[in-house]
Amino acid sequence: MRRRLGILTLILITALPVSARAYGNETKQAAGRTISLDLGYIPPLGTNRSMHNLWLEYEYVGTNLFDLVSDKTFIGGNFLTRTIWSVADFSLWYILGDTGFFIANHEFGHGTRCIADNSTPTFTWTGGGSHTSIITFALEGFLHAGHSSSAFTSCSGGGVSGTFPTGWAVVGSAGGMNNSMMFAETLEDEVYYNTGHLLELAPYLHAKTDAFYYGRSKSTTNNDVTSITGTWQSLGYNITAQNVSQGGLVSFLADPYTYAFVWGLFRYIGTGDPNITAPKIGRFALPGLSFFENRNGLSYRLRTAYDTGSTSYPVSLEYVYQGKPTVEASFGIRHSEPIGNVRKTGSMIQGYINSELGLGLRAMKDFRAGSHSFFDLEGSIFTAQSLEGERNMGHMLFNPVGIEVAARYSIIY
Repeated sequence: MRRRLGILTLILITALPVSARAYGNETKQAAGRTISLDLGYIPPLGTNRSMHNLWLEYEYVGTNLFDLVSDKTFIGGNFLTRTIWSVADFSLWYILGDTGFFIANHEFGHGTRCIADNSTPTFTWTGGGSHTSIITFALEGFLHAGHSSSAFTSCSGGGVSGTFPTGWAVVGSAGGMNNSMMFAETLEDEVYYNTGHLLELAPYLHAKTDAFYYGRSKSTTNNDVTSITGTWQSLGYNITAQNVSQGGLVSFLADPYTYAFVWGLFRYIGTGDPNITAPKIGRFALPGLSFFENRNGLSYRLRTAYDTGSTSYPVSLEYVYQGKPTVEASFGIRHSEPIGNVRKTGSMIQGYINSELGLGLRAMKDFRAGSHSFFDLEGSIFTAQSLEGERNMGHMLFNPVGIEVAARYSIIY
């Protein structure tokens, strides 16, 4: 099914090049690309954010190569060669490059929930090697590209004293699918705050449809959905694998960023501009729709922002619609300034609160290190009652509070 979705997208691309030509020629804008050293690449300090950044920077390599071929050869000269190039490169990137990173990101979602419990995660490719590093695990994924590969995560040691909240077993099992959805949000933020690229449709499709395909899987061996639906049933929540699959599909089809990415491919074919622009009405971003599995049940999250230029105000609203009704809201302030003339960066603080009295606070600050480099410092504190905290809280110092501190050095190229 995952390949069918990719094939459907390719059919649309080849069927509509003429309509895309009506978009007109527009000036291309350079997207900021970085390469980073991140504390999260050290196994005991791993965070979902570090994995998302690693995957995103891998995408930067691909988009840079795509642009070099398109801009420096005859391929970018007319809509026919651009059609062939975009179909060929998209297919190659989807099958080869993103398979390993998609699986690595999914498994690392399980792993960071082990880290939150002060345990040590190990990531193992079926029929392959075992890793504690997300980098070596992702790199081995290239050996599995184009094959029906799978992987699994195990935890050892650690643990915190005290009793976990009811249904906490769901958090670890759902961590993989949730991390996929959060990487899709990372790509949406890339489009909104920086500049997206048409090649990023490949990882977006992978990440956004993870829950949809997982819910449709007929395998019951080591299946995350089987595990979490069993726990939900024990809590009295009548949630099935079909409900999980449907939730993932709705999130994919109802998210305006899905269509922004797909239209970006049409736009490139017609104009040669590979950039993806954020869907907006005036200064408001059209709300993206995410889908998550939580210990309280299934939820949708709407995310939007109001942009005044150098300052944005991101907000979100999440609702557990099947299971135990829970509402979580967040509000933040993000200041941006260009570094290296291409990448928007700056500072951000965002708070979370929900109807279960779950709380959370996340903050980040970038510091210019040179004309084309910067340091990034981030920190967060969440309670386990927070929906966002379930997915991203750092090491539990005591039940149910988790703290995370992260740092990164990035060079812009």
